[in-house]
Amino acid sequence: MGVYIYLSISKSVTKDEWGMAYEKTLKLVEAFPLVEIRKTKVQGIPLFCLVKSREQWNSYGWNQEHKWQGWRVAGDSVTLRTAETYSLPRNLVEEKQFDKEAGDAAFTEACSMLFREKESGKVYHLWGAKTQGEPYHIYLLAIACLLEACLGSKAYVSGDITPGQCRKASRLASTYLPEPVPVLDSCDMKRWYTRIQRWPISDVKKLHAFEAMYLGEKGAAFGAFLRQNFPEEVCREYWKARFQKSPPDTYNFAKVVQEYLAWGFDLQELCDLISFDDHGETPSAYEKLINAVLDTGVYRPDQKSNVCAPIDLDAEEPYGIEAVFAQIFAGDHTKEVDRYIPMDQIRAQLAAGMRGRCDVDGLIEKYQQKTVHNGSSRAENEVQRIIREEMENRQEDIERYDITQSKELPWYHAGDRIHPRVLQLLKTLRWHYETLAKEDLFAELMKHPAGDRCRWLTNNNRNVEMRDVDWEKIFTDIKSTPGSFARYYPMARLQLNAYELAVVVRSLMLNDGLYAFFQSLAPECEQ
Repeated sequence: MGVYIYLSISKSVTKDEWGMAYEKTLKLVEAFPLVEIRKTKVQGIPLFCLVKSREQWNSYGWNQEHKWQGWRVAGDSVTLRTAETYSLPRNLVEEKQFDKEAGDAAFTEACSMLFREKESGKVYHLWGAKTQGEPYHIYLLAIACLLEACLGSKAYVSGDITPGQCRKASRLASTYLPEPVPVLDSCDMKRWYTRIQRWPISDVKKLHAFEAMYLGEKGAAFGAFLRQNFPEEVCREYWKARFQKSPPDTYNFAKVVQEYLAWGFDLQELCDLISFDDHGETPSAYEKLINAVLDTGVYRPDQKSNVCAPIDLDAEEPYGIEAVFAQIFAGDHTKEVDRYIPMDQIRAQLAAGMRGRCDVDGLIEKYQQKTVHNGSSRAENEVQRIIREEMENRQEDIERYDITQSKELPWYHAGDRIHPRVLQLLKTLRWHYETLAKEDLFAELMKHPAGDRCRWLTNNNRNVEMRDVDWEKIFTDIKSTPGSFARYYPMARLQLNAYELAVVVRSLMLNDGLYAFFQSLAPECEQ
């Protein structure tokens, strides 16, 4: 499980088309603070570190016998946060793989993902690694937006991305290029609809693809667009297919009902779209339908919002793996939709739709009694409560402290207010630093030349990623100020299995102001 960006390029792209698009990506790679992990030398010492991403010849294979020209990215040089490597080759297109009829890259992916139809071999699958929502995610998305702008329907970008992210990515790319770079087609309803209309599939499949692959908000406006642009019978067939796949006895049934109502479709007609006969015309099936309708809260006139929804589609910053987990565990609260149908109309429309097949009034009464007995249907579950309280506590911390989390320590400035939890971690580390400076190994290393101590650091570094310029600063400090080795020695001696701890130690190595504050703290032994 993770956070991804996928990039597919149709094999109908020509060498010239790809070459022009690729050259433009080089401008963004040069302009953005992107880094890759590469072996290099700093002051004559070989080491793996973060270096500026740029086009290079790269080797791969068991004996590094294969070579390719292109660029690679694994993180950014501002936060020094990394994830998996993304790359882009200069020589993507080969004559023997060129397929003039390959068509829209998005169509190929839709056939594979949605319709289980074999269209393999018609696209180059270039990206699909985990960004985990790290800062370089947005720069990669900017490059992806550029590629789609250059190649049109011959490029398709998908994954854990939002319209808000695309707007920011578009601005970033446009800053460094002469022509503005638009957001992805799949963020714009009209452009996405126009693109899908060219696909050689039925209207029902077009609607399915439009809905499944559209990245924007899906509410009343989205439903109105569907009804305006797709024939009524196509919409009916689409919903019948969805309810056929998710009948009342399945977990996903309530979610489909929620979307049906949120998109503004007719409540009375809903009853005819569900194949009760195929899954047992039982009282429990009817009850599940009525419960699913009422769980959405459409009978309440108040404006409803998913306050615990973990992913904000308008947010411009990438979301991390935490949001993915929160989305999974958000629970029943996300069943609510922002729509109001008076209860008397709900009764009348459900009764007309059921046509006497069940006691609608009785089942509604049963639902209301259960709600009163169990408490409000809007009551939070435990996971929802934790998410809400975490959000509230986080906001309070931001208002009270300049440094609320250890990952913010790289940007510490003298006088910043540090959260007590982070401060306690620093005090505990202060005790460890003093203890480590008394080790026999430290004393032995201090007898060796400064260059040997620098090599020892790189040979014993396991979890602290730094740039080549950072190592340059550290080596220079060790060689010019012998006592400074105590600042860097703990990096190789502490067990930095937790990323949080590695960030703190790296911050102490690189931020002079933070290290000065750190030295002023009274050491506290870890309990």
